[in-house]
Amino acid sequence: MVKKIALLSILFVSFLLVRTLRFNELFTFVYDQASFSITALEIFQSHKIQLIGPSVSFKLFGREVFQGGLIYYFQLLFLLLGNFDPKLATYLFIIFSGLMIFPLYYGVKLLINEKAAIFMVVLYSFLPFYVHSTMSLWNPYFQFALTPLLILFLGLFHKNPKKLTFLIISFLSGALFQFHYQYVLIITGLLIYYFGIRKLNIQYLLVFLLGLIIGYSPLIIFEFRNNFYNTRTIILFVTHLRQILGTGGYAAFNLYYLLSISFFVFLITAYILRNKLYNVGLFIIFSALLLWSINIFIVNPQREDVSKYWSYSDELKVYKIIRHNSIRRYNIASFYDTQATTQKYFLKKDKISIEFNNYQTNPYLYVIYPNNQDFRNNNAYELNTFKPSTIVKTYIINSHYNLYLVKRTVEHE
Repeated sequence: MVKKIALLSILFVSFLLVRTLRFNELFTFVYDQASFSITALEIFQSHKIQLIGPSVSFKLFGREVFQGGLIYYFQLLFLLLGNFDPKLATYLFIIFSGLMIFPLYYGVKLLINEKAAIFMVVLYSFLPFYVHSTMSLWNPYFQFALTPLLILFLGLFHKNPKKLTFLIISFLSGALFQFHYQYVLIITGLLIYYFGIRKLNIQYLLVFLLGLIIGYSPLIIFEFRNNFYNTRTIILFVTHLRQILGTGGYAAFNLYYLLSISFFVFLITAYILRNKLYNVGLFIIFSALLLWSINIFIVNPQREDVSKYWSYSDELKVYKIIRHNSIRRYNIASFYDTQATTQKYFLKKDKISIEFNNYQTNPYLYVIYPNNQDFRNNNAYELNTFKPSTIVKTYIINSHYNLYLVKRTVEHE
């Protein structure tokens, strides 16, 4: 037991080191990370209850499918612990994800065997796809980091099939379903396994359905209150699937939408190879994945989202300029996110009130843009509607980007 705890502790420390040594360069807080944080902060500030979360990427005829509000509350947990500092909140999520090594190990050990457990922990800790997925605040990443808890209870049920344990399994499945709809395949797989292969009786089926309902209850309540909006929209999507795919549906797909599913594929693989996993092989897998991750995240770290010339420290520099200027009626646009969501999170955190969605009547606009390009040629709504205008002041942020303060030539009343 002591040796296993020591081994898991070494893996935990290694898990953190791979993600920590170049964390400052790899850290991002953009797009959904900032947008979801704004909503989480609004929930905290207004003390309101949020049943639904963000919508999925696909939209049709002005309709969209919503995920669960649990996304915002889970994100709020780390924001609160981090005093609403996105960087600290993200690192706390990394630590949380690392601690999930322990339930993952014991769950797989009970489900399969010890060698399979070590195999899954090594994959979870060092496969680059999974390393990247435990370094940002985003709902598919939350779902992935919480999946080891489900696997723990799957293992506990395998050892001692109690109805209470099964209720927890189904509750966790329903709750994780709120984070992303890819879990529909996992829930379907659990139903097939337990009731098609293991042939559990009707009592367990009722327990499973009860747990799912409880775990997914916020969205069920939303459905009853809104004439089954999500259900009707999903039916609409299914009946117009070709149209969705033909209007950019493929482009909206992201490999991370299969993140949790891929982990269960590896779990099944571990079961198939359970008698062929030896210490030498596990050490080779560990060494190969560790070196691969070290090369990607430590030796040659590269962010994938915005620009290698734009960092979180640049965002902070911009915000300090905006924060200390005396101008009050303004909005903000950015080269990578025309609504400058990151900047608006900073404003929301400091309780600075501007009309976030007003790009038509505000007399001033801050624009973050490459210094070798003219933002006035950008066709985005947030910039295109701000005409005629003139540049009042230019702030140099770094060697590639400036912050421009722009004023309308004719102010709207």
